[in-house]
Amino acid sequence: MTKHIIKEWVQSILIAFIVAMFIRTFFIQPYNIPSGSMLPTLKIGDHPLVNKLIYKIREPQRGDVIVFLYPVIEHGCVQCSYKHKFLGLFNRYEYCSIYEYREDYDKVKYGLVPFAQLPDDWTCPACGADKSSFKKLPRKPFIKRLIGLPGETIKIANGKIYINGKALEEPLSITQRHYVSAKNFGTEEIKIPLDSYFALGDNTSNSKDSRYWGFVPKENLIGKATYIYWPIHRIRKIH
Repeated sequence: MTKHIIKEWVQSILIAFIVAMFIRTFFIQPYNIPSGSMLPTLKIGDHPLVNKLIYKIREPQRGDVIVFLYPVIEHGCVQCSYKHKFLGLFNRYEYCSIYEYREDYDKVKYGLVPFAQLPDDWTCPACGADKSSFKKLPRKPFIKRLIGLPGETIKIANGKIYINGKALEEPLSITQRHYVSAKNFGTEEIKIPLDSYFALGDNTSNSKDSRYWGFVPKENLIGKATYIYWPIHRIRKIH
């Protein structure tokens, strides 16, 4: 009798696990907020649910809070103790060659060199390991608000967002905020590629977003953040 009960419990747990993994893979995935870049909408420690199916049904919309894979492909040295912190040791513009960007990115204008174009004798500035010791690091999920759509021009000026030369008047989730213009993609009017989006943190004074690293390719989208489910006192729909 005891063996039968244990078997039923094991089967139930296994089925529940499989169902949970299926839902997580194709429909809904939890996410944890690690920084204050989306304040006041999302606070550090909030756990939103991400709808992974929605962008298979409809196109992303301006104002959506999106979760996506960080567009920059990072390389790190696997020989030294800085294999996961290596890139943070060096200034992006001084050691820009340890980054690899999309082919349509304007590398020449900003002095960026793809990792593949580094000289064969290039070595790790931290430990001296050769180029073959650099491997791609796992892609990190980011969460930001979708501001610009494919094919539009965008400019940040006087705290406002200008799309195709006109200041945005809606949605309220964007127009109620003050946006700081900064860095390579936040000081002049730029055109968004047809397969990409422009995303900003709600707290632009403390956010590394499209102003710094450019556009979010459509293929990098994971889904839309819909509800905060934890902590309990923060349960709410995300606007």
